[in-house]
Amino acid sequence: MAKRAHVYTIARPIEELRALLASPQAVGRALAFVEATEESRGQLQWRLRPAMAAITGAQSLLVSFNATPDHVHWVGRSPRLLGRGDLRLTPAGPQATALAFTLEMAGVGAASLVIEPLAGVQLQAQMDSFVDHLEAALERAAEKEVIGHDNR
Repeated sequence: MAKRAHVYTIARPIEELRALLASPQAVGRALAFVEATEESRGQLQWRLRPAMAAITGAQSLLVSFNATPDHVHWVGRSPRLLGRGDLRLTPAGPQATALAFTLEMAGVGAASLVIEPLAGVQLQAQMDSFVDHLEAALERAAEKEVIGHDNR
């Protein structure tokens, strides 16, 4: 299994990250390999982007998603791919949050021969992209809040 872990400091209060990361849709939007979050027969799925689907042979991942205020964990499974993510939030000052992010990907069966070497190279870029998307979403939310206050 390919695995990466990194701690990011995000210049936003922990409450803002808690609100955003509680949603599997928001987490899916921030993951570069996820095209859409869907629900089928009560089961959460992340549909994979075409490039990821072509490489892995997996069209989507069935997702188990658990969120508490300071910890988000997910497991995504398909017959050819297993992905796990773990996010832990801690205050890093009054206007900053430390985000400890662990991301793992593994191929299942023969797919592991292709998936794991590629995942080992790509995981850090995937994590950096996730944080970039997260920071952009937080900035958009803050701008909307400022505009909302200005219109009162």
